[in-house]
Amino acid sequence: MKKLVSLLLSVIMIASLAACGEEKETTTNTIVPTALTAREQMLVGSQDIFMYDFETDSTYKTITVTVEAYKNGEKISNAANLQCTIPSNAEKGGNNQGSLAVMLSADHRFSAAVCDKDGSVISAFGSDVVEPVAELTKTSSIEIADRQAIPASGDMTLAYLAYGDAEKTQGTFVKNVFLDPASNAEQSAAFDRIYLIKCSFH
Repeated sequence: MKKLVSLLLSVIMIASLAACGEEKETTTNTIVPTALTAREQMLVGSQDIFMYDFETDSTYKTITVTVEAYKNGEKISNAANLQCTIPSNAEKGGNNQGSLAVMLSADHRFSAAVCDKDGSVISAFGSDVVEPVAELTKTSSIEIADRQAIPASGDMTLAYLAYGDAEKTQGTFVKNVFLDPASNAEQSAAFDRIYLIKCSFH
């Protein structure tokens, strides 16, 4: 319990720091990755964190973050299924703006948090401990590179993390291998673990 509380506090702190930073131009129903400042990166340490600013119209109420886990090319489970509330600006007649943070902690838990544009945390949730990969080397960590429109379905892939033995995973792998491990089972089997981080606006 203490580890979970500590984890959530870390997410809340980082999400708040990012949301309090310089405001960026946004467009309705879009999401854009946000780079951490040097200070925020120092606070995060070795943890993997992905941060995004978003703006949606009032039809969207929640964000569900799902982390799919693949082991040696086969899906083994959903490592996390975290639902966060989107900040509402309906009473002011505007769009909903906020930041989303997704983090894999040092003690191997996924968490997600959403804060509004002023840095106030709206909701934060953490997963149980997922199967550790401490003995493996992180070989890839890629996220959406630029502003993207949220699809009509509301479903999109945000990032992936791939882990494996350095000798085993030598070679060139295209992004599609990681974005769809199930359809690229032979190539994705070269990695001991792939986490595919997805979200759904609904």
